Amino acid sequence: VHGDFSLAMALPTLRVAGVPEHYNAPWLMWPEMFDSEGVHVEFLEMPGGTGAMVNALRSGDVDLAVALTEGLVADIALRGSDDYLIVSPYVSIPLRWALWTLADSPVRAVGDMRGRVFGVSRLGSGSHLMAAVLTRNEGWEASELRLSPPCGSLDGLVASLRAGTSDAFLWSYSMTKPLADSGVLRHVCDLYTPWPCFMVAVRQDVLRERRESVETVLRVVKAAAARFLAGGDASIDWVASRYSIARPDVVEWFTTLG
Repeated sequence: VHGDFSLAMALPTLRVAGVPEHYNAPWLMWPEMFDSEGVHVEFLEMPGGTGAMVNALRSGDVDLAVALTEGLVADIALRGSDDYLIVSPYVSIPLRWALWTLADSPVRAVGDMRGRVFGVSRLGSGSHLMAAVLTRNEGWEASELRLSPPCGSLDGLVASLRAGTSDAFLWSYSMTKPLADSGVLRHVCDLYTPWPCFMVAVRQDVLRERRESVETVLRVVKAAAARFLAGGDASIDWVASRYSIARPDVVEWFTTLG
């Protein structure tokens, strides 16, 4: 173990940010796959989501980020691409979002949210953008979209519901369902992204100065993802344990990956 640690410390390191969700299992399960190819990956879990990750990219606190497609595109559209670029898809299937509210909330159907307040983790985050998608899908006026102050994370969004500063919020189905299973939240409806869900973004200076390391990391994580998919029960058990998701829910999610 000491030898492996010393090897990792001696290797060039890339700091990769991602949400603490099951899609990022390939980055975490086999760190030695990266080390053996000459690049050490420090994976930083950021519960603040894409909004927090784009800020970390721009500030130089991370080198790469695995972030929501819509959040990256929206941020580049607003603030430009001088700091980072989208370089690769990571998950090409749509993401299953869901609308969540407190178990005893009067919000029973999506139409009940018209004129009510959506909780958001950050402005420009997936929770914000998907609330806009839902508003458009329902044919409501853009001016009818009401947002809470930024809540920061899933825990913050639940606290906002309890404090009465929001009425419901949109978040990843699989990662939020345990809170419904425990009776804290209630599932209102699903909403799928009309685009691939996760992309990899890289800081411009890192891409210029360390392109070979970036390309190695992208190649290795693709191999790790294939190993994860081939892992079957072992991968399912790891995800269920790591993220406290009921095993049948992990099995259901696993079947969507193809």
